[in-house]
Amino acid sequence: MKLHVLGSSSAGNGYILEGEASALIIEAGIPLRIANKAINFNISKVEGVIISHKHADHCGRANEYAASGIEIFSNIETLELLNQRYSHRFNWVKPGAKYTIKEFTIVPFLVVHDVTCYGYLIQHKECGLTCFITDSMYSPAVFPNLNNVLLEANYMEDILNDNTASEIVSPSLADRIRQSHMSFETAQEFLEANDLSKVNNIVLLHLSNRNSNAALMLDKIRQTTGKTAYIAEPKSTINFNKTPF
Repeated sequence: MKLHVLGSSSAGNGYILEGEASALIIEAGIPLRIANKAINFNISKVEGVIISHKHADHCGRANEYAASGIEIFSNIETLELLNQRYSHRFNWVKPGAKYTIKEFTIVPFLVVHDVTCYGYLIQHKECGLTCFITDSMYSPAVFPNLNNVLLEANYMEDILNDNTASEIVSPSLADRIRQSHMSFETAQEFLEANDLSKVNNIVLLHLSNRNSNAALMLDKIRQTTGKTAYIAEPKSTINFNKTPF
């Protein structure tokens, strides 16, 4: 399994889990042509797109993907925004239910954002069990038997405080960030709360350009977890198997 990072910021979010025979796209905020290029123009491998929520940087290209024949899976708010509640390519998935998308199995779960937002547990024989969380103040649950983690770490609290004091970030924006995105400190707490004994990779998502320090965050995660860790850099590809072997 490979993880292709198409984008991981407010400019657009998109990731692809590509196995030997099939692929799953996570988020639809990046143009289809970029996704197609990432998997060597083999878009027929893509079995579906799962979307966390209705903000444009996560779902803005969904109709483009659907027009190419790809199934879309998300919550009802996102489907209604896209005017596709009843379209056959758009599938309403509900928290706690299990759905099979060819070789992938997904279980959506509610996270804490300013609109209805899903995290996903994703199961595949090549990558094992992957947890995906973005645009959430915190995770309301922990998960056993994880093999890979895709986790938002949008800002560092001390940097956001300094930027607010320096008027780089307004107090109202700082409050919105804190109430709808996961801090690095909260991401660390999530990792500490979960059993990481079977985890192969940790990938930090959706870092703010001005409110985070990627190198420091990566170093701390590697030190505290002892796991292979990455920042989700656009155009990067990460080996994303169930084990390192």
